[in-house]
Amino acid sequence: MASCSWRGPLVAVALALHAVAGEDKTSHRSRLGGPPSIAALSSSRFMVQRSAPVTVAGSGFREAAPGAAQCRLKPSAYGTSHGQGGTTWSWGGTEYGSPILFSNMTVINATHATCTPPDASSPAAAVLVEGPGTLAVSMDGKNFSNEVRIDYVNLASIALGRRPYVAETAGHIVFRSDVSLTGSQLRVHASLPSVPGKAWDWSPVAGGTDLMLPLSFDGLPERVHNDMNITCTLPDGSSFSVWRRFMKVPAPPPGSSIEPVQLDATRSGILIGGKPFIGRGYYISGLKNNESIPERQRYSVPRGIAAEIARLTEVVKPGDPPVINMGEIYGLGGFSPADQLAVLDAAAAVGFKVQYDLQTPGIQIDKGGPFDNETSIEAMTENVRLVRNHSALLGCGFSTRYLQQRNECFH
Repeated sequence: MASCSWRGPLVAVALALHAVAGEDKTSHRSRLGGPPSIAALSSSRFMVQRSAPVTVAGSGFREAAPGAAQCRLKPSAYGTSHGQGGTTWSWGGTEYGSPILFSNMTVINATHATCTPPDASSPAAAVLVEGPGTLAVSMDGKNFSNEVRIDYVNLASIALGRRPYVAETAGHIVFRSDVSLTGSQLRVHASLPSVPGKAWDWSPVAGGTDLMLPLSFDGLPERVHNDMNITCTLPDGSSFSVWRRFMKVPAPPPGSSIEPVQLDATRSGILIGGKPFIGRGYYISGLKNNESIPERQRYSVPRGIAAEIARLTEVVKPGDPPVINMGEIYGLGGFSPADQLAVLDAAAAVGFKVQYDLQTPGIQIDKGGPFDNETSIEAMTENVRLVRNHSALLGCGFSTRYLQQRNECFH
């Protein structure tokens, strides 16, 4: 290092000149009413359940008209998902994929300001799902600064151990609290409003840990399909609640063809018939382009799809497991009842599980309805009745844009 010390003054001068040039450009833009610039945030971790002010450090901050100084949140631009720009969090009252503008920016001086981002309790723009995004600021609501990466994280992530529970007498709540709560003691309480007087309490719960809280089913009816309220009280006495759908069904009758499917949050997997299922599959569509299917069958329903399933499940050599064992068949809910059952029968014959595409003309689930079309609702109901007990059924799904909207089929 001593032999290179002569370079120090030159480097320092160069850096100083670069900084001055940058300051001149920034101040010039500021005088012309241009956007500010963000250098750093006091925290890039925003909590879904509890908002807190964030200090924005940079340059070009100045006094603005009431409501003009704004902070802007945008969903992540990392990756893509059906053309939605890789969005991984959403908010109430705002179109999916659109930025959130909130006019609560306070300018402290030319280099510092504060923003209070929305959380799950914010009425106009509630962030519901954790994930990455970006933050930018503006003095006029039009010209925004550079975007800085942020991450929404849950103070506590809560899930029911299985969905649905099938004849179990007890279960778990999977409870994960953020690292910022390490060393603290939390109080966790749950209730099931559909069963008056039924409640659970776990206190104290160690913060900053991943736990499975025991859940007794004593006093519950044989079949439950209602929301459970889970409340977490923090060390400072504040609390927040989440709602999770609790599902409990009896075991299939003896001799039934039903293979119960359960989402198992305790192991982040799927159970079929009580056994772990590792799915390998994809969406099936456009059979006319599949030259591996004989042309006379390629346009045939259900023969063309049955041939495609058989092709997908071919083994590499005798005794090997299927290469593909599940898939969603686009438009299956629009086939005639006989063709739907023929496709499902062909799938069951080779151990192939089907994610049932429950699309019904006249009901746009991904846009919130309308749900007053009795003819379409009856058609959807008939489809569920048709397939719900079939051994090939894995579950039901829509093509939906909203992260919080789900449709599920249950055995």
